Amino acid sequence: MKIQFLFVLLSSYLCFGQNKTEKAILLYSIDQYIKPVYNLSTDAALELARRISKATSTKNKNVSIALLDASRTTVLRLRGNGVGPHNTEASRRKAYTALSTKTPTLLLLRNSEKNPDTKT
Repeated sequence: MKIQFLFVLLSSYLCFGQNKTEKAILLYSIDQYIKPVYNLSTDAALELARRISKATSTKNKNVSIALLDASRTTVLRLRGNGVGPHNTEASRRKAYTALSTKTPTLLLLRNSEKNPDTKT
């Protein structure tokens, strides 16, 4: 009798212990969690570097070129003949600043020329 009473008492825990009273979590499709990121390919970076080098050679200028992708990783870094290593690092920093502020480098140059604090 005691075992039957104990069985009846514990069976209520087994039956009602699995009921969920929490609200179900809504799961979204994978498209709402993952977004595509378009990065500059190496071939495109090389083509840009060729065009930049060609444009600067017509003006008899040697430049350093730094190209970054959307995650601020260096895709391509080139140093022209006769250009110092400090200019190569400066070009990377300039590209990083342009990317992080989402401002074209030409506009950064024009803004710095207008600012009296950037004058030497």
